[in-house]
Amino acid sequence: MKWIGATVVGATLCAHALAVQPEKAKPVDPPVRDFIRSNYGKWDAHRKGWRADDDNYVYHVCDVSRLTTSDGPRYLLAMCGDFVDTNDDGTPASASDATGGQTDLYVLKPESDGAQLGTVIKKTAIGSGNFGNAAPVTIQQLGPHLYGFVIEDGTVLQGYSETARSIWLPRPTRFVLAARRINVSMSNSGTEECGTQSRNCEDMEFSITPDTTSTTEVYPLKIHETGNKGDKNIDANYVVRFDPAKETYIVPEAVSEGY
Repeated sequence: MKWIGATVVGATLCAHALAVQPEKAKPVDPPVRDFIRSNYGKWDAHRKGWRADDDNYVYHVCDVSRLTTSDGPRYLLAMCGDFVDTNDDGTPASASDATGGQTDLYVLKPESDGAQLGTVIKKTAIGSGNFGNAAPVTIQQLGPHLYGFVIEDGTVLQGYSETARSIWLPRPTRFVLAARRINVSMSNSGTEECGTQSRNCEDMEFSITPDTTSTTEVYPLKIHETGNKGDKNIDANYVVRFDPAKETYIVPEAVSEGY
């Protein structure tokens, strides 16, 4: 599929541009609801999600947006699947902290009859989260005419805690993992090394803001790191730019290294 540029609301869409004028679409809108039913099974009132009889996951809508493009309306849809665990007697059980959920991402468009949605591109079975639950996903504007999916995942293990974002961008024929990891928060405050020696303690926060003053297809990301490492206060700024040839953000280690 080739995406055609056009002038919409005074802005020109490039070949890779997805859409303009986003508006939230209710998951119960008939086209979205019918697509979910067709692909994810019946509504499970007990678990509050959609589930096929033979599926180990029950799905809910993490985020959905309706976008207006020169080729007609498009929907961005993120479905989050939580792992269904049961006891031997069939009753629900809690999944282990090592068990994640999974996420499916879609760009959808109305079929010729206008009543149903067809898939333009998709990326399914993205692993994330813990305790059986998928990590939250949001749809965000990441360029003048570009919207993508941001997954925010976190872990807490042996006194260490960290949260990071990954970013998936729609391209004309596929989704690309444009950022595998950008830190949101990191702390070792619950560890023995921090408890015994304060100089070993660290606690950092990273604010991530797209630079909307940019005219590039994909906004650079402005990252502001604050916090402390031992008795040293941290106040640092970074600019993370997108490399169109590699279809990825060039993320420095300072904001991507984990424990």
